[in-house]
Amino acid sequence: NDHASVPALNVPQLIGRLKNYLAYKAEEIQPFRIDFDVAPEMTTSKGLQIDYALLERVIDNLINNAIEATPDANQPIVVSLSCVAGRLTIEVADTGTGMSESALAAFKSDSTGFTSKANGHGIGLPFCKQVISQAGGEITCISSQDGEGCSLTLSLPLI
Repeated sequence: NDHASVPALNVPQLIGRLKNYLAYKAEEIQPFRIDFDVAPEMTTSKGLQIDYALLERVIDNLINNAIEATPDANQPIVVSLSCVAGRLTIEVADTGTGMSESALAAFKSDSTGFTSKANGHGIGLPFCKQVISQAGGEITCISSQDGEGCSLTLSLPLI
């Protein structure tokens, strides 16, 4: 857990890079679309200690999961950024099928190998949790009800 080797990324840089990535991702996933919502208080010059490429892979994984769970392409995947109590939060929310109770239990228990997908390997969310936890953060499932969508939030310390 040595963060010193990872260059700090300030919040404005992060927002710029995420905008570019999400624009590219939106092209890839048409007809689905991504709404990127940045809270007004996101003008902080603080930063975070995380490898941006890994953070992007985490967000990519969450967006892919959201798309696979969302039958209606007219409903956007929403990616939101905000600062809460000295932490950066990134939320990925969808209106899809939600996580089943067994999927939610596997997510909370950090087990690998659980998948609800025909071609899944069950390593996506455990990978995401590991990356975020190594950066001193956490990933939580804020809400997930079968058939009512899912909201996953990354919370990372600002420095």
